[in-house]
Amino acid sequence: SFKAAETRWCVRKRGLRNREISVMLHDLAGYQPLLERAFRQYGIPLYVDRRYPLISHPLCQFLLNYLGCLADGCRLQSVVQVVSSPVFLAAAGEEGRADKDVFINYLLRAASSRGGVKREINRQRCEEPDLSYASVSRMRAVFLEGLSLLAQAKGAELVGALKALADRFTAQNALEEAAKDGAFSAYPSVAAMNARAYECTVGVLDEAQRLAVGQKLSVRKLSALLKSGFTAAEISLIPPSRTPFSSATCRLRQTRAPKCCSPQGLRTPCLPARRM
Repeated sequence: SFKAAETRWCVRKRGLRNREISVMLHDLAGYQPLLERAFRQYGIPLYVDRRYPLISHPLCQFLLNYLGCLADGCRLQSVVQVVSSPVFLAAAGEEGRADKDVFINYLLRAASSRGGVKREINRQRCEEPDLSYASVSRMRAVFLEGLSLLAQAKGAELVGALKALADRFTAQNALEEAAKDGAFSAYPSVAAMNARAYECTVGVLDEAQRLAVGQKLSVRKLSALLKSGFTAAEISLIPPSRTPFSSATCRLRQTRAPKCCSPQGLRTPCLPARRM
């Protein structure tokens, strides 16, 4: 209640806007229910800025799974993980969503061995009632086009190829489309969070590309490097202040003074004399 009352005081007496005030906590899980109830009683809108591990976002998994296909020669599990990604499906359009199960069923029956997806389509198998040559051909073409972007690249060039892969699948637009289908229901403010996820993913790729210059990195080593960066990074509507490869990651931490956030996300010391 004290925090809510002082927030109202800052708005009424000092002319601050609600969106310019942040309450920094060292234990979000413990205090969140209490703050939400108090702010609701005072009629103050409250947004809880949670942080999510970047590696859990479908965009990162999509890129890592494509690398997995390159590393293991397109084993069945790796291919299924790629084509099941909401990024892949959104980029493939409405037909792609309908064709996913058909394509996976075809892989299980006729192309389950390593590299089976690269072989010519078995037309005879596609004549089975629940399969379709057109659906299988369409999904296979999209998958192989993405794989071809990575096939000839190595080291830092492979990181650049991953960026090209994201561009090929118009990842930003695909994320927006996937959000409409509820693929990211766990994230608040889905559009803004996905935009931040794309921004952070590109940031990790840029840093990995810088580190890979002059290095002879295998696909597996590069995948491990990216996993390290994606794991260390967290997505939030407040921009990170450190690179994901630094020893200290950008996490919610205890602070001595509150911070004010401008709409651009820049932090400046809070004006009220009393601490919140």
